[in-house]
Amino acid sequence: MGLGGMSVIANHFGGVWMQIKVSRLSLINNLKNLNLTNKLLLLEATEKSLEITISNEFTVTRTFIVENIEIVAIGSLIMQANLFFEIIDKLRTDEISIACTGNKAKIKSGQTQMDVSVLDAIAKRTVEKPENWLFTLDGQVLKSFIKCVMHAVDKKDSTNVALTGVRLKLESDCLSVTGCNGSQLAHLRTEIQDSPEFEIVISEEHAKLLQGFIHDGDALRFAIKGNDAVFATDTHTFYLRLLDAKFPPVDSLLDKEVIASAIVNVDDLVKSIDISTIAAHRAKGGIVEILVKLADNTLSIMSKSQLGRSVDIVPLSNCEGANVSVVCDARFLRSAVKSADRESVKIGFVGHEAPIIIDSQKFGKFLIQARRKGREWDGE
Repeated sequence: MGLGGMSVIANHFGGVWMQIKVSRLSLINNLKNLNLTNKLLLLEATEKSLEITISNEFTVTRTFIVENIEIVAIGSLIMQANLFFEIIDKLRTDEISIACTGNKAKIKSGQTQMDVSVLDAIAKRTVEKPENWLFTLDGQVLKSFIKCVMHAVDKKDSTNVALTGVRLKLESDCLSVTGCNGSQLAHLRTEIQDSPEFEIVISEEHAKLLQGFIHDGDALRFAIKGNDAVFATDTHTFYLRLLDAKFPPVDSLLDKEVIASAIVNVDDLVKSIDISTIAAHRAKGGIVEILVKLADNTLSIMSKSQLGRSVDIVPLSNCEGANVSVVCDARFLRSAVKSADRESVKIGFVGHEAPIIIDSQKFGKFLIQARRKGREWDGE
């Protein structure tokens, strides 16, 4: 019987209604990289496998074990996920026997036996396996994209809930991953052929969980099922609740015409930003003001405050365009340059008191809003 979109799983009392013998290592390998805090664990012994579901109100992860397991009696049990993992993690021998009698689960391994209370009735999210997957891609690509845009996600209470999350959008055979707040924008993309177009937003917390879900070498399948985004590898399926919010139309910000640009080494640029930060003026909200100037084939990073002033010249190549200078927040510029994850980047200027665009020249771009010059900058 359903309860507002939830289903109820009830224990069967009396007698052994589930019994399995399973490899401890197999259980650990299937659970060790999952977030188990405040989650429920459902073990379902079927004729051919042990199905494992980890869930809370917003996320569901499913996996299964088909090898190194003996199904003695078909059935299921529910208990706290982190408690179950703590028990199996500390057992000494690899062969584990799990049986459920009444309201207790008996877990045996070698000379160790633990009797643990199981939950007799639990509301559990109902999720269905997608009939079709929209696309498959290298999981490391999506994982790295999410990592690179997280610095731009709005960490504060935003008037637009979408800005507190990460957008995934497929349009014109291109999958983009975007994070944005009022001061910076991170936008990465890769080609995906022959997939229906869509646009979704997932919360920052769930984006972090998705990063942990993906491992090296994973081919990642993706689908949308109801209000869930579904990601699957060969062994695990991860359902996460979508944010019910519309992402603002920010893509066009990255299409602004650049009037000046230069190619710079990432390490050199980061070092220059760090040097300038020492003497930089700290404005309200923790803003660290620096001036970035491209003039006469020279890129310089400047700062000034009551402590003093600094000027650092950044080695560059392929400099072109007009002379231009922009004041920005050093924290955001540094995050963008580091997130480009390249040996060198193109730094582009839209105009005076206009955004700076960091182009990774491979997967995406990063935009940093300019600050208005409220004071004089010596040496401009």
